[in-house]
Amino acid sequence: MRSRKSKIEWTEGKVIAGSLHGFWEQGMEGRIEYTLEPDNPADRIDGKRPIRIKNGQFLKIFDGDGRILWQGEINYVSRRHWLFFYEKHDLPNGIWHGSKQKGLTYGQWIAWFWQKPPLRAELMLPPGA
Repeated sequence: MRSRKSKIEWTEGKVIAGSLHGFWEQGMEGRIEYTLEPDNPADRIDGKRPIRIKNGQFLKIFDGDGRILWQGEINYVSRRHWLFFYEKHDLPNGIWHGSKQKGLTYGQWIAWFWQKPPLRAELMLPPGA
């Protein structure tokens, strides 16, 4: 359950619509960033695209039919590991990230950002962001 403060932020922040992407570029050695590709170029943060999804922001993810698949406050935690065995995903490539959303499996979270076609989402930035 969200705190009262979280509910206030969810209604008072700036909502940015777009699609989820696992952003990577050469030199990241397979590591991705969890990002939102905004629909409106005016929504770019600091002129950059895509927008990195960070702790404390609120995210709504929609399935292909427009129904809410997941929503909540971003709260990244390290993916579980036992000695050298980390939580893994079943995607057919070598992408990875060191964290996941609390309460979800690493495989599910990272798959949403690598899905083709991309999942639609709304990201709410706190007031003043």
